[in-house]
Amino acid sequence: MDAIGTPDTTGSSTPSPNRKMLQRSDVSWTDDLPQCQLSDVGVASNMVYLADGRATEAYPYEDRAFNFATDNDCYLYGVFDGYDGSRAAHFSAERLPAELLLGQLTPHMTHKSVKNILKQALSVVERGFFESIDNELAKKTHLQSQLPERLTPDIAEKHYPVIVKQIKALNDAIKGGTTAVVALVVNNNLYVANVGDSRALLCQRDQQGRLDVKQITVNHDINNEHELNRLSRLGLNVEKIMERGKLGMNECTRCIGDYGVKGGYKENEALRSATSEPVIAAPDIIGGIPISEIEGGFLVLMSDDVYKSLEQANATKNANGDIAAMISHELLCKSQITGVAQKVIDQIAYLHRRAFGKIHTLSRGDITLVVRNINHPTGTKALPVLCPVLPDPAGMHPVSVPYTKRNSTELRVKGPDRPEGLNGKPPVTLSLVMPHPNTATSQGATTRSNLLHHMGRSSSSTPPSDDTPTNIGFGPDAGMGLGVASMHSPEVSSEDYYQTDSNEPIQLDDDNKVAPYVSFASFDEEAWMKLRTARKDSKSIK
Repeated sequence: MDAIGTPDTTGSSTPSPNRKMLQRSDVSWTDDLPQCQLSDVGVASNMVYLADGRATEAYPYEDRAFNFATDNDCYLYGVFDGYDGSRAAHFSAERLPAELLLGQLTPHMTHKSVKNILKQALSVVERGFFESIDNELAKKTHLQSQLPERLTPDIAEKHYPVIVKQIKALNDAIKGGTTAVVALVVNNNLYVANVGDSRALLCQRDQQGRLDVKQITVNHDINNEHELNRLSRLGLNVEKIMERGKLGMNECTRCIGDYGVKGGYKENEALRSATSEPVIAAPDIIGGIPISEIEGGFLVLMSDDVYKSLEQANATKNANGDIAAMISHELLCKSQITGVAQKVIDQIAYLHRRAFGKIHTLSRGDITLVVRNINHPTGTKALPVLCPVLPDPAGMHPVSVPYTKRNSTELRVKGPDRPEGLNGKPPVTLSLVMPHPNTATSQGATTRSNLLHHMGRSSSSTPPSDDTPTNIGFGPDAGMGLGVASMHSPEVSSEDYYQTDSNEPIQLDDDNKVAPYVSFASFDEEAWMKLRTARKDSKSIK
């Protein structure tokens, strides 16, 4: 089971097709952790809109997510929004479960103890990530020591191109960080921790059935007044930070990883005045919230581009509420949670592309969503499962023939030399099923008569031949006895001059096939002469 695999009801770890492309190919220790069957994960890779109307991925998918469950009713969910590469997000998604699901949590722990373990786990992940890039950091420090002091970047690249190139390669290897929003359910209590601007929503329906949506995390970015005050106390010019619109590579004031705004912040001209690392990894943690008190609700974890993409596409000021409503709708339309998060992600991606797809200067980042159902009803609006039972068509053959006074006619098929039937089998009985003549209303018959009369006058400059008995049907009334006679003389019907003998057995040839023939034995010449007379009278009136 991969950290972003799709949950299913069978306990397998088969991911959805679009998420297979986003998975890494190496084996993970988390592959053996069972997925939570009460949750779903939805993802979509970043997209840039081209001038020709096409859309393409700008860079490899950088987010990670998981939804794990253990045998002792402990559940762990997480979304990690990586940037400048997926290294930090991948490391965090691999390491954090090891710090929480290998016996660290026990029954009857106090809320304070659980929060301390969660905080410590995130701290261990932060330290572990920087330990994983120690080799690259040591090489970079060694190369920088070989350069003369106080060299500007341009002069250093001109005189020491090889060293500068190696330093740039190492910077690419160690750069990047990730946000984190993590939910832990243990002892039937919910705890949520976040670092950065990924969000957690707790949604539940009130007594009136209205969806109450609460954002239970705080965005750690430059739009947070408390974060700006913290940066100001470190000696940074907050006004300049707001003018640039970011701190380092993005707006986040807290993250996991990102050496450039932590251990290497002195190399950043905009941050070097700080008295200590301006960006930190300290999480905000809330909980525990008793699961039993969450009525008809669900939990949402999402990366920032989920709500930002919807805000850009719809200009909505309540992205949280809109996303919650979409999730609630999908839960009501499905009998199980599998596919709910992915459907919502697909809708948001579609809305964003529809709004900005023709503006090739715009793009969308990776979007990742985790939904955990907590007693929200499912399937109440789902379409019924249909198991159609088709009637047995044996012996029933719809036909299109002129009406008779009989509803159906039975024809007994016999060969000339085989009175018992074909190949020694009993004769085949065919039921010719025809519409009942009473199904047409008098008003409809009048309309058809007028329409056909008009068509008989104007549809062709050459009238039908008087020497050939023709039974013509139009549109849906074909085969319902509306022929030449009914067009010109309602008093003379086709039955008056063309009668069939339904009791006449069909003759078969030596190959047991119906022999081709044309027979006028049942042709009523007297009725046909009446029809010709009626035609001539009609023409003379015109």
